[in-house]
Amino acid sequence: MQISKNPDGTFAMTVGEDELLSLNNALNEVCNGLHLDDFDTRIGAPRAVAEMMLEQIGSALDKSRAH
Repeated sequence: MQISKNPDGTFAMTVGEDELLSLNNALNEVCNGLHLDDFDTRIGAPRAVAEMMLEQIGSALDKSRAH
């Protein structure tokens, strides 16, 4: 995995499929496996943001497997 900071303050990540799958699994567990009363505080982001990330990562994995 490589992570670099862009001049505009955003970050760019280059990850392998196994690393992306690990992130997907961790987000899936956080979003669907754990029932946290104060999700935002414990995770550091609103549930909607974590769910959006999970969907984007899942979509990327699905597309890579289709090729």
